[in-house]
Amino acid sequence: MEDCVREMLAGVVRRFTDLDGESFVSARQENLETIHQHNVVAERHGLLAELRAEIDTGTPSVHQTTLEEWLNAGARAAGAADAPSA
Repeated sequence: MEDCVREMLAGVVRRFTDLDGESFVSARQENLETIHQHNVVAERHGLLAELRAEIDTGTPSVHQTTLEEWLNAGARAAGAADAPSA
């Protein structure tokens, strides 16, 4: 499952070369187990720049940006742009 999520993200990196590194990407796969009493989930998210670096170097990012962090950063940037200048 983890391999599938990695391949999904590698596909995004390969296909969307023009996207800004600040774009948020999320990949998730859930396997519904019929034999076991549990399901299995693999997921990975972060900024496209973080994912590109991981794929290029093979080294996991020190920090994986969450959706909440990304949304909050956009809201702060929008608020700063809307603020009146002195």
